[in-house]
Amino acid sequence: MLVLCVISVLSLLSVGLAAPLSCEDLLRPLEMNSTDHIWGKWISIAESSEFPGGREYAAKEWTTGWIQVSPGLQNNTVKELQMTNIGGKCISMTSVMTMENNTFTSTLPLSFSLTYLSTCPDCLLAHQKMSLLGNYSTLFLYSKRKEITSAELKVFKKQVDCLNLPPAVLTNPQKDSCPDPTQDNSKTLDLSKGIEMLGDKFDLWKRVFGRDDK
Repeated sequence: MLVLCVISVLSLLSVGLAAPLSCEDLLRPLEMNSTDHIWGKWISIAESSEFPGGREYAAKEWTTGWIQVSPGLQNNTVKELQMTNIGGKCISMTSVMTMENNTFTSTLPLSFSLTYLSTCPDCLLAHQKMSLLGNYSTLFLYSKRKEITSAELKVFKKQVDCLNLPPAVLTNPQKDSCPDPTQDNSKTLDLSKGIEMLGDKFDLWKRVFGRDDK
């Protein structure tokens, strides 16, 4: 599966040198006949989101992040641990997603659907649609590498444009990332359990959890 994915992406990039890629090509879902490609730890590279005020806050406070994707307890489920360094605080969230065809869905702790799209080698591109006081779309780019090439980033920005999303926010993967909470959770806030939020900087979180205290 990975070999086919790499060949497909390289083919798209080579064609792109001669002619502009269509949005249909850029947003083509990965065929999830096998989930082997998505397993493991992935470093956050960039994201673009429709969340109100989310881009401005992320551009100021978001430093690094990563996700760990592993098989769930049932054959059609996937477990995703997401770690994000926001404003110097490590925030974790664990979701269990159910796979049907090429789409993954989750209801707890947040309700969303997710589709993986074609992207660069050693990368993972996730298009998420979340229902949270409205419907919002987000495009996440992850990689096994701490840096991607300028050509790969250019393709990602075109994918963002195809989805009519705001300009992407880039992380700084060279900085220290948050530790694995299964090994050290002393400095991690677990969003999955409804712990203390980020305070009054990000109104969205306060609206979701209905609280104004720090």
